Amino acid sequence: MRHNIDQSSSGFALVAVLFIMVIMSAAVLMMSRLADMQAAERTMDLMGARALSAAKSGLHWAMYDIGVDQVCPSSPAILNMPSDSDLSGFTVTVTCTPRTYTEGLTTITIFEVQSEATFSSFDTTGEYVFRRVSAVVELES
Repeated sequence: MRHNIDQSSSGFALVAVLFIMVIMSAAVLMMSRLADMQAAERTMDLMGARALSAAKSGLHWAMYDIGVDQVCPSSPAILNMPSDSDLSGFTVTVTCTPRTYTEGLTTITIFEVQSEATFSSFDTTGEYVFRRVSAVVELES
């Protein structure tokens, strides 16, 4: 026994399956790209936090020198972070500007300290991170 198939509807399932496959592959591609972008965002967030930590360490280094020697460290001072730390690859530039004022018999020195941390790997991944922090230290003598 043989069934007659209407010739006008033959091949419709093939077209529907191809359409669904194209839509599904486009959706998978979009989700893959979205996941890649989110991973890159998380990496840059982490690098930004590390840059902030490196900049703060430069600031603390300068403030320690000011507290011990009561003078600005040589400015600009360029610090390279240790290679065995999470901050390796960052370059920290610290600048310090002293201003001295006299009030009666008291001499006040105000130190303006600025620390900038940079990380760039344009040659390998194209990443660039920069953070700047500053502080004011006042000493009386």
